[in-house]
Amino acid sequence: MFIDTDSHLSLQNFFEGFDFDPQFRATYEQYKLDATLATHQKFLEEQGIHRQLIHYGNLGSGFKYRLPKDLGVAIMQHCNDRIKQVCSEDSRFDFTLWLALQSPEHSLAEIERTKHWKFFAYHFSDCVAWALLPEYEKIFSRLAELKIPVYLHILGYFDQPREYDKSDPVYCKVSAEYPDPYDARDQWLPALVTFITSGLLDRIPDLRIVIAERDINWIRPLQDYMLKNGWPDPLPYFKKNFWFTTEPESPTFLQDAEFIGWDRLLFATDFPHHTTDRGGSNQYNDVATVQALNLPAEKLAAFTWQNYIKLFNRI
Repeated sequence: MFIDTDSHLSLQNFFEGFDFDPQFRATYEQYKLDATLATHQKFLEEQGIHRQLIHYGNLGSGFKYRLPKDLGVAIMQHCNDRIKQVCSEDSRFDFTLWLALQSPEHSLAEIERTKHWKFFAYHFSDCVAWALLPEYEKIFSRLAELKIPVYLHILGYFDQPREYDKSDPVYCKVSAEYPDPYDARDQWLPALVTFITSGLLDRIPDLRIVIAERDINWIRPLQDYMLKNGWPDPLPYFKKNFWFTTEPESPTFLQDAEFIGWDRLLFATDFPHHTTDRGGSNQYNDVATVQALNLPAEKLAAFTWQNYIKLFNRI
């Protein structure tokens, strides 16, 4: 069985009945991603994928923490209701929910409103140093209590819920010395490291975090880097609190998978992103690539569906 844990949906009528303000309408209507539910259904059937996790939209879809609070909250509530409705049309589709984190109090209320729905996670931008923003600790504490994962996905380094002090010495050092190979402005790695060095995961030891579309080939070098700087060893945290979507076509995939552990891995295609980007380049061959690895049955099952099901069922 294959469960795809990263895909994106865009529907022309997704905001029917929503009272747009003119600026948001202009942003949303120029966003184009060729992905209807039928497109996803066809992809599953052609690729032999049994179930798929859907996130609504992406960078250009208008979902932004910089939106005015009232508008962001209205979009959050509409979109969460709508993605639930859309995915109920086919039991093969699961979904993530979005929180308007420019308003922590409304985000907490949305968690309480939706916590009993059958969904996978709440998705957060991975470029925000959430651990350096103390007002979000109560959100992470509540999600840990509920066993609902935080799904960290690329949403744009420019989109921050508020201005904050980035003078944290770890954040500064990692930003300067460990730039993203694709885009030096992309601050996902320093944001990730501060989950550990800030003590957040020691204070909330049951928090579950999924890192999407970043692969796993950086984990061992990051461990070496952090230990050389006298910081905590990240590996115990990665083996307890984190799960990772993967790129099985990577030349070092098998070594990296053995290093982090097969119980930490999630299969993902990033459908229907461009075939030139980091996540979607192998989307039409990911299933075949994994099958060609000839993995032992227990590793294959953990990687391609069991780890996902445990997270989905809050086990």
